[in-house]
Amino acid sequence: MKLFSSLKKTDFKNIKLISFDRDGVAAQEGTKVIENGNTLTMTSSPLRPEIVEKLRKLKQKFHLNISSGKSVLYLSRNYSDLLWDNLSLQGEIGIFTLYKGKVHQHHQFTPQELEKSRDIFLALRDLQQKSPNLTGFEPKQFLITLHCQQKDPSVESLVKKLDPEGDFNCFWSGEAYDISPKTSTKATGIKHLCQLLGFDLSQVLAVGNDPNDQDLLNSAGIGVTTNPESAQAPYFTEGKQEKGGEELIDFLLSLG
Repeated sequence: MKLFSSLKKTDFKNIKLISFDRDGVAAQEGTKVIENGNTLTMTSSPLRPEIVEKLRKLKQKFHLNISSGKSVLYLSRNYSDLLWDNLSLQGEIGIFTLYKGKVHQHHQFTPQELEKSRDIFLALRDLQQKSPNLTGFEPKQFLITLHCQQKDPSVESLVKKLDPEGDFNCFWSGEAYDISPKTSTKATGIKHLCQLLGFDLSQVLAVGNDPNDQDLLNSAGIGVTTNPESAQAPYFTEGKQEKGGEELIDFLLSLG
């Protein structure tokens, strides 16, 4: 693993697409969800105006993609200042892409996947209503995101019980569990986006910080992690999390 600053301008000559994770890379990490009956409160860190302006400049040179576990609706509101040219938004860990005003669904769920996902959600909902550690679910179409005050073994054991075949991922992000079929990941999402844009994976620079970014970092032409303890890549930033993300954006802008 090398510092990303060791890369030279010539290393980026074939890069056409830059994919950023949102939380902890393009924005400060931290989303709080509190669900109480029919009332749901969700708070997260907005994009700083300085980052918006830097991304606006960067997308004049590259196609930018935000690859996130968040819903496409949330991302479209969050990145409204940067829509629509040279920007795509991928939500729910690669299931959906919003590009030029159209939402593309990349994974067609099988009846078995839908049934298992439903059973897992209903069981987790019952568990959440009984445990003060489990604060609530983010509103999403397919990805199950259950927020917790701290990592909870009961969530992991319940998913294993209902998914003995191991068909689903159950990622712990440090604030929530993301649960979805292994057939749909950020890597599959970026592959579909490359087909849509006419790019090759070798032309992708991916920046991530969490376990759910790992397959994307492995697939991209250049992979950079802002948190080597949680996600490994050939290159890493000196700054941690969103500080590393901004560090990389500044570096790319400095290349001219």
